[in-house]
Amino acid sequence: MLTNIQTISVGGADGGGGSGGERGSGRIEARGIGPAGTEIFSLDLPAVIAVHEGGVDPRYPSITGRMKAKKAQVVEYDAPRPRHGQSPDSARTSGGEGEFGDHPRRGARSGSRPGRCARRDRSDPAMTLVFVETDPAGEVTLTSAEAITFARSQLLPDGGAATSREVSGPPSGSTEGVVIGPLSDSAVDVLGRLGVSVIHHLEHPDLAEYSAAAWAQAIVDVAPESGTLLASGTPRGMELMAHAAVRTGARMAANVIAADDDGLLRQVHGGTAFERVRLDGDLQVLTIAGHAYTPEETSPITPEIIAYDLTVAEADLATRVQRTEVEAADDAAGLTSAKAVVGAGRGVGSENGFAEVLELVDHLGGALGVSRVVTGLGWRPHAEQVGQTGSRISPDVYIACGISGAIQHMAGIEGAKTLVAINTDAESTMVQRADYAIIGDLHEVVGAVNEEIVRRRG
Repeated sequence: MLTNIQTISVGGADGGGGSGGERGSGRIEARGIGPAGTEIFSLDLPAVIAVHEGGVDPRYPSITGRMKAKKAQVVEYDAPRPRHGQSPDSARTSGGEGEFGDHPRRGARSGSRPGRCARRDRSDPAMTLVFVETDPAGEVTLTSAEAITFARSQLLPDGGAATSREVSGPPSGSTEGVVIGPLSDSAVDVLGRLGVSVIHHLEHPDLAEYSAAAWAQAIVDVAPESGTLLASGTPRGMELMAHAAVRTGARMAANVIAADDDGLLRQVHGGTAFERVRLDGDLQVLTIAGHAYTPEETSPITPEIIAYDLTVAEADLATRVQRTEVEAADDAAGLTSAKAVVGAGRGVGSENGFAEVLELVDHLGGALGVSRVVTGLGWRPHAEQVGQTGSRISPDVYIACGISGAIQHMAGIEGAKTLVAINTDAESTMVQRADYAIIGDLHEVVGAVNEEIVRRRG
């Protein structure tokens, strides 16, 4: 399975194959969004693929197309038998004969002590393991730092209950991290300051390029038998935790923003509503909504680093990144880390209407963020898009210029400390939600602000 895919091209000896009533065969090339650029996968058909939301504009059939569709041959198939009919417990058996038999825990510890992570009791309900993402420079990403802060400040076992785990208050157990690939000294230092006591370092030639199945299995190999396994709610974190939940038979909750005695609170419908959930079972798998927490350091510690002798199954490498295309224009790191972001929407008027907004960005030393409409019209690159299908940001101040405040956009700026709106529509959602609002033409208002900044700076 692949997620976050933008485009697909059909290839292979049979041209993507499959004709008449046969199921598809052959190979396809899929292109998706990765942390370092556009990732290209090559995989066999049939395949399961989830498309990146907002990455493709809908195309509706013409009248002629609809008429042809009515005459198309309808092919019926017998429904396949369920593939995962066994009990979740069998997912953890090594070399079992059940449906999960191909995915045992394979991670043997390096060192003299045999077994899988014999270092500690893997059934300790107080253990929380966080998948830590790093950027191309080897630094811990902001969203992973947020997830670690959530784990340290929110998760606590329910009085040692063995069959059901609820969460509340500051933890009494440990927060550990798992890193796949190179581990820099800087990342170790940051994780120590965030309170991570143990770093499980997973490095293997077959894990050098991203493969959801192989990476997820490596994480499962070192995950606790009970407790919590979590990641930040990035596309990669979501995909890996979904794989891990299936392979362990655990319950999963996505986009969690809080935890207390009543269970977990998570975002739904793009952040416009909230849902209260409880997860039964020994192990719970979570993803943490981006910018739900501000990273907080604690008393620095020196994490214990544990390396593993990994065995990667060939079947888990069937779908992995073949190459990555990096485009400098698509680097959104400055946007997500900026303390001040100036947003621009349809109200700028055209692709030539960004002069005043960009000048304000320069004055503030911030970054430009735009609405989905702006990128859809081709006025600015997708890397600058803020919202549910773009970047989620948490600046100290967000200045929205000519943005009405669609649900998708508001989901991306909910982490902003202060919201300023400049709009001609006093009834717009953005104005109603803003801490401060100026009703007027953005070019006149922003132009006047720029002039005042220049005047005061002499």
